[in-house]
Amino acid sequence: MLLQDVRFAFRVLTRQPGFLIVAVLTLALATGANTAIFSVVKAVLLEPLAYREPGRIVAIQTLWTKTNRPGNVSGGDYPDLVAEPSPFAAASRYAGGELPVETGGQAEFVAAYGTDAGFADVFQLAPVAGRLITPQEFKAKAPVALVSAGLAARHFGEANRAVGQVLHLENTELSIVGVLPAAFHFPLKAELWFPMPFENTNRTAGNYRAVGLLKPGVTVGGARAFLSAVGARLQQAFPSTHKDKSFTATPLKDLFVERSRITLWLLMGAVGLVLLVACANVANLLLARATARSREMALRAALGAGRKRLVRQLLVESILLGLAGGAIGLVLAFAGVDSLTRLAPPNLPRLDEIRVDKAALLFNLAISLGAAALFGLWPALRSARVDLHDALKQGGTRGVMGGGRGEWVRGALVSAEVALALVLTLGAGLLFHSFLALNAVDLGYRTEGRLVLTASIPAKTEAQHVQAGATFERIFAALRELPGVTAAAGVMGLPSGPYGSDGLYAVEGMHEFTDGHYDKLPHAGFRLTSPGYFASMGVPLMAGRDFNERDLYDAEPVAIVSATLARQVFEGRSPLGRRIKCGLDRDVWMKVVGVAGDMRNDNPATPPGPELYMPYRQHPYHANDLHIVVRAQGDVAAAARKTIARIDPGIPLKVSTLEQFHSDAVALPRFRTLLLIVFAGLAAALATAGVYGVMSYAATQRQAEMGVRMALGATGGDIVSILVGSGARLAGIGVACGLVIAFAASRLVESMLFGIRPQDPLAIVAAVLLLSGAALLAALIPALRASRVDPALALREE
Repeated sequence: MLLQDVRFAFRVLTRQPGFLIVAVLTLALATGANTAIFSVVKAVLLEPLAYREPGRIVAIQTLWTKTNRPGNVSGGDYPDLVAEPSPFAAASRYAGGELPVETGGQAEFVAAYGTDAGFADVFQLAPVAGRLITPQEFKAKAPVALVSAGLAARHFGEANRAVGQVLHLENTELSIVGVLPAAFHFPLKAELWFPMPFENTNRTAGNYRAVGLLKPGVTVGGARAFLSAVGARLQQAFPSTHKDKSFTATPLKDLFVERSRITLWLLMGAVGLVLLVACANVANLLLARATARSREMALRAALGAGRKRLVRQLLVESILLGLAGGAIGLVLAFAGVDSLTRLAPPNLPRLDEIRVDKAALLFNLAISLGAAALFGLWPALRSARVDLHDALKQGGTRGVMGGGRGEWVRGALVSAEVALALVLTLGAGLLFHSFLALNAVDLGYRTEGRLVLTASIPAKTEAQHVQAGATFERIFAALRELPGVTAAAGVMGLPSGPYGSDGLYAVEGMHEFTDGHYDKLPHAGFRLTSPGYFASMGVPLMAGRDFNERDLYDAEPVAIVSATLARQVFEGRSPLGRRIKCGLDRDVWMKVVGVAGDMRNDNPATPPGPELYMPYRQHPYHANDLHIVVRAQGDVAAAARKTIARIDPGIPLKVSTLEQFHSDAVALPRFRTLLLIVFAGLAAALATAGVYGVMSYAATQRQAEMGVRMALGATGGDIVSILVGSGARLAGIGVACGLVIAFAASRLVESMLFGIRPQDPLAIVAAVLLLSGAALLAALIPALRASRVDPALALREE
């Protein structure tokens, strides 16, 4: 019986190819978008991390109680956080980042991290080749390393051949003792791990990140309670440094996805709304189609088919539509996932794990069947409620769905489509306006025409660090000689870049930089620069001078402060000549020689904060890895590479632009804004098509009525006004309901907005005008067509 229903449904659907194509494509677009976004959400948010017992691994973090923000741990605090009795079966700290690695004559920047002996225990590591680093090697800080299978394949062909090979990390020669599995990446994108001397025992500097493996049976809540108790104990022992300081544990997966979680769930909700709009659209198509099939249903009923039999047949047709739409949607999902991974921000976690897998196939099947039930059940029930006498009349054209409740249902579905489309359109408008505001914000520096070269000069001893500074000065001078180059300088702490530091500072005569007074000290960002950095960035010097070639290691220590720091601390008085001290690396007082304009150094969305700039040659231990900013007209990247290679061919380089750094910094808001605009456009198009379909159907059904009106003197304009008025009422109800829903859900996007509020009038007006205008246009087209019908012909057909 079921097979018979399927065959009959297939024949019925293929007899109306226009209806079939529109319905299937509508569903395909919606199911494809849902499957693609589900694939991203599943890979990033739902899948467990690719470690052994990932649910037991947590990040151990400092918790600043004033702001409730977590951060790194200090070298002095870490032993207290993992001391027995503790909730951790193993714990480890680590530090690092992108560092230059050279092996076999090939140099590249690799994500490299120094760890301690607990690292392998936390992740329960097993190498695919060689062995792990032994506790004795960690204790002796032996020059050995573990590498990823990917790095081993790139440089040595396979994992086994990498064991015993030597690589150079900055100025250190490391012997590879083991290769870790290709699936293991911690921290994200890490490919090299080595023993690090964790010698900093300062309790004020958050230099390290830490992870722990919970003991069996211990919950994250239990770990948090333990760390909170440690924090309370340390507050009593060190009141000046720990006044607003506690500690917490965060599940490792939560740490990975915290920045992208809200965005991905927002997109999942958006495509869910698109699916609802598509279902409403197809339901309306089925309701309109039911009128044309009323005689067919009546004949089948007269021949003995019961209501359940008719409903089952119609539901089979809906299921075939849903499955066909889902199948094409699956093809679209594969293309969509490929596009999403290309458009996704580079820091989206687990990007290489996103794919359409078995779970996505099951999800696609589930929403296809669910959509079929959603859009098919009501039309099936309505169509099976047959009035035999009316349906079988020779002239009966209105049929079962000719008016009354059927018309109300179709109108309600159209209003629902408009409401849901308005929610998406308003959300997209808010994010778009917010993104425009973010892009228009004054960064305090210029991005156009700035080449950025990431360079590293290996250095280990004091003499080598000082020599590295001299080499950089030769590089800057040579780059300034290139045609088109107007400035070149170096910095540790480029805006939106990976390097930089921050901490407490003191002004002589205002603060004491000693134990017992740290809780009263102000906080600032620390950045090391070469002479000419502010000119390279297009940042004005508001007072004093820039650094110069005389600001060397043995010269009087100097510093430049930002306008915000000067305003906050000196309160209108000149900071020039005052002395300032920070805990970067030299316990010396520095003379303030200049005031620089404010820059948004952290990211474009964060207002400029207090910044302390220091000459990189006076702090050589931090300045052998620099970003070189070249201000130039035209493309000078190739010439810059050749210039640096002539000075020292062994210096590894990574080429980018300041515009790219800024683009990467706003990649996540750009990603969600672009996708929400696409989904909102799709929903608006479907809603507009829904209005057009219902109004076309209404114009056809009311053709005789319009003929009577025109015969009695109504003009074409009157007919247009009547029909457009009907469409306007449906759209108006939808817009009103959509605004209510949007305002109720405004808090969902509030945290993603920059410079505007969820009640932004420009976005609201734009969304309302767009949806209303599209709906009215969709109603106007069939109304104009109806106004040109010959009254005599309309009356004769009736």
